[in-house]
Amino acid sequence: MHITVLVWDERNVAHIARHGVRAAEAAEAEEVCRRESKVVLRASKERYIVLGITQAGRYLAVILTFPIRGRARVVTARDMTAKERHYYRRLRRN
Repeated sequence: MHITVLVWDERNVAHIARHGVRAAEAAEAEEVCRRESKVVLRASKERYIVLGITQAGRYLAVILTFPIRGRARVVTARDMTAKERHYYRRLRRN
């Protein structure tokens, strides 16, 4: 999955805020999506979950719409669950 642009609007910025990711931290969500160490899971026909760790060490899960021509809309971003962290660490070791 190749992402060149993440699409942000007032709605998804407000949504990530409800999950503890402030608008000022939106760059962290973008960072996770662009890092080589990310793990991408298919959540549904139209959505992906991108798991990754920021430079500050925060484990984030970023939920995106299916990218079209490199553009993906951020549905939400949140801290990874314990299960997601375990899965991410296990895959990154291999």
